[in-house]
Amino acid sequence: MRTGVIIVLVLILLPQIAGSGLLCAGSSTPAGNDTAPSSSFCNDMTSPSSSGNDMTSPSSSGNDMTSPSSSGNLAPTGSPRGADSPSTTLTRKDLSVTEATAPQLDRVPVYIPGEMLRFQLYYGPINAGEAVMKINKVNFGGRELWHAIAEGYTTGLADRLFKVYDVYESYMDPLTGLPVKAIRNISEGRYRYYNEVLYNRNSHTVESQLSGIHEVPPGIMDMVSAIYKLRDTLQTITLYTGAIIEMQTYFSDEIYPLVVRFRGTETIRTRMGRFHTLKFSPVSEPGRLFKTEDDIMIWLSNDRNYVPLRVSLNMLVGAVRMDLVEHSGLRFRLVEAQ
Repeated sequence: MRTGVIIVLVLILLPQIAGSGLLCAGSSTPAGNDTAPSSSFCNDMTSPSSSGNDMTSPSSSGNDMTSPSSSGNLAPTGSPRGADSPSTTLTRKDLSVTEATAPQLDRVPVYIPGEMLRFQLYYGPINAGEAVMKINKVNFGGRELWHAIAEGYTTGLADRLFKVYDVYESYMDPLTGLPVKAIRNISEGRYRYYNEVLYNRNSHTVESQLSGIHEVPPGIMDMVSAIYKLRDTLQTITLYTGAIIEMQTYFSDEIYPLVVRFRGTETIRTRMGRFHTLKFSPVSEPGRLFKTEDDIMIWLSNDRNYVPLRVSLNMLVGAVRMDLVEHSGLRFRLVEAQ
């Protein structure tokens, strides 16, 4: 993986790191091979049952949270969940996110068009770049889709040393959260890369502008839609510390499992305030950039938004951190810890 990319795209880090084979023990499946990659974390996942019942308004109280939780119990009662809401309990087989966990017609995802998240990226003490994620409604082929854009770019000294401006786009079906089309537009120093991928849900294929048509597993996502899918899935499942969530993604014309482990709850302080969070670690491969498989951490707000508040990478070449510094258009008010 290119060092400049790591420094810049920490939340868009998921595409970059997964695409470099550094997540889920570096397993990948060439496009056209419909066999899922096998690793100690990525095989034998089971799809949960999903209910289409009406969801009640979850409680947003942040009480009863510990900082941090190290027990193996379910997420505390302060985590957002309606008393009558259907939920899927993660078994020790854990969760494979596919169409089974897609949003139902009678409920709205935790993210909505108009949402904007802006992040500041630090490489050690250096202000190295920014990342922005936003969603808008668009008309695509006569149907309404939600257009998610994730941009990452260098600023200041980092921009003068190694200029990066990367854009990832995902056109998502608002009823399922699954992508219809994805675009990857990369500019890193002198390196350029551009590709468009169309997803055909009926035939379980993707059509890459660069490499043609390939068979893929049902429910496959691009990296951007996978980030939003993780957030939305959290409102319909019950977590326990150590639970593993797997999502099949398509990146760089290969199939990559994105494997995320729930680490418990933690209260953190950022420039925006103090927040109760749910802590996750995308499983990374030790040796190339990381010392352990838990050197990537993501903190999501433990309210009804599940917004990324902080991402950190503890790499052999140094520490990278990205914090949310600005937001607008959230479906719910972002709840600060009392």
